[in-house]
Amino acid sequence: MTGPTAIAFSKEDAVAPAKILSEFAKSNDALKIKAGVVEGKIVGVDEIKALANLPSREGLLSMLLSVLQAPVRNFALAVKAVAEQKEGAAQA
Repeated sequence: MTGPTAIAFSKEDAVAPAKILSEFAKSNDALKIKAGVVEGKIVGVDEIKALANLPSREGLLSMLLSVLQAPVRNFALAVKAVAEQKEGAAQA
């Protein structure tokens, strides 16, 4: 590692430094990301960029919730359709 070197870290969000530095590097050509350490593992520039492109924790939780919610919602819609069909047959 030649030239000036800086370290960025976060105790709470492992992805935050990657996001902040990648965003800053887009507008400042002088900043070059060389490597990183994530949970004790040395990662390269490609992994840092991949981490920076991840959605936020809240966004990931929202995606997970919608995936888990979809089968229940579909089941509820199917039950409602069957109930409406039986109700319509009973009125006829």
